[in-house]
Amino acid sequence: MSEPANTYQKARQILLNALPKGGVGVEIGVWKGDFSARLLQVAAPRILHLVDPWQINQDEAHAKAWYGRERGIDMDEIHASVMARFKAEIAAERVVIHRASSIDAMASFDDGTLDFVYIDGDHAYDAVRADLEIAVQKVRPKGVICADDHMLGRWWGDGVVRAVNEVLGAHPRSLTLVFAANGQVMIEKR
Repeated sequence: MSEPANTYQKARQILLNALPKGGVGVEIGVWKGDFSARLLQVAAPRILHLVDPWQINQDEAHAKAWYGRERGIDMDEIHASVMARFKAEIAAERVVIHRASSIDAMASFDDGTLDFVYIDGDHAYDAVRADLEIAVQKVRPKGVICADDHMLGRWWGDGVVRAVNEVLGAHPRSLTLVFAANGQVMIEKR
């Protein structure tokens, strides 16, 4: 593993270890469920909501994204594999799958009821900003909001970095930056 990938994984592990344990969490952007499995193992949430539309985005800006049109991926197949992967946890009502946009899925939660939200969905600025803003509403005091890929130089440009900075600036009395390193960000709601 290269050093940048290694530091990224170390930062992700630090973030995982710092998540509230035994609560209710949401992962926005599930893909194949690899990080979801780690969330279940390390954060041990009572309930983990997995949110992903599992659909191809056809616009030019997203062409090179995992879910972009140039990938030629069968999203129904990926969704089915996630359903199968977490079959036991779904049956035990520990995992709830939401095949929906993040905004639609997050709207179904009452304000102040989530212990953590991990955002790794659409990395375009507008989408990240919207995910962060709704997470601020839905996370309880002392809960955390996390974002992945807080970096520059990828297809999303400055989208994640700018959205995180703006949301922190828009809520100076209610949000505290707890951790930011190697692509990972954790924000605590006061």
